[in-house]
Amino acid sequence: MEKRTRLDDKGLLFLAGRLKNAIDEAAVVIDSALSSESTNDCAAGSKAVFELVNAAASECVKNEDLSAVTDGIINEVMERTFEPNLLINPDFRINQRSITGTFSETGKYFVDRWKLVSGTVTINSDGTLTLNGSICQPLENAAGTNVTASVSAGTAVYDDTAKIFTVTGNGEVISWAKLEIGSAATPFIPPEPVSEMLKCQRYYLSLGSHGRYVRYTRTRYNSTDIDFIIPVNTMFRIIPDIIGDPMVYKPVDLAQTGFTFTIPGISQNAIAIRASKTSHGSTDVYLDVRNGVAFDAEIY
Repeated sequence: MEKRTRLDDKGLLFLAGRLKNAIDEAAVVIDSALSSESTNDCAAGSKAVFELVNAAASECVKNEDLSAVTDGIINEVMERTFEPNLLINPDFRINQRSITGTFSETGKYFVDRWKLVSGTVTINSDGTLTLNGSICQPLENAAGTNVTASVSAGTAVYDDTAKIFTVTGNGEVISWAKLEIGSAATPFIPPEPVSEMLKCQRYYLSLGSHGRYVRYTRTRYNSTDIDFIIPVNTMFRIIPDIIGDPMVYKPVDLAQTGFTFTIPGISQNAIAIRASKTSHGSTDVYLDVRNGVAFDAEIY
């Protein structure tokens, strides 16, 4: 029989501290979730959290092995109560294309990572969506069949063969969607905006929207090509397509016409842009992307 170590007073105090930390960690997440619109789900999640903590406290009373009770208790609480969301931009807050109002272009993306399948979708001023039709998010990797799809309103389904998560609505206002591993839905937790933006920029990056001046100096050139390096925050999924019309300018703001633009390569923190024109005769130039230039590596 395995020998168990009984806890002395110091060990019990240590364990009590760990349990208090677990409760505090859980309370922070629950308070955050309760501020969302998923109150019923959060109540169920709250109950599950404290059931886990109470179970651990019972083990403490029984003087079980310290490591068996304390190791990973916070992770266990979090993982068993709030499953990670497999969707990107699940609350529709990232909108690099700056789409507003009612969108009706089926087969095209509107807010980041979300594409209109049918009908119309209206982007409301508070970031929610009013859906009269269907929207979808194509996944890069299949999530498997042991998953649960949920949404704040309307209906949600996931097709693992097509790797597509679809939301359908009939005038409902939708504030979030979730795809998670497991047979039951757990509460939706809003994602952290900065890290979510980085996830989105792996698929789409907008540079020069709203008339802003964004300029990059050339790195190398020959009689046909001029290369520019644009820093990025995360590596693209694939070599992207160029959206919009970059321009080559001389320092005196003299536009150089007749160039074609390609992307010879990407890296973890940069993308190379090549402007090509036979016998262009330019040396001291810069690339201007003020006119809504973007890079599209989305899944179509």
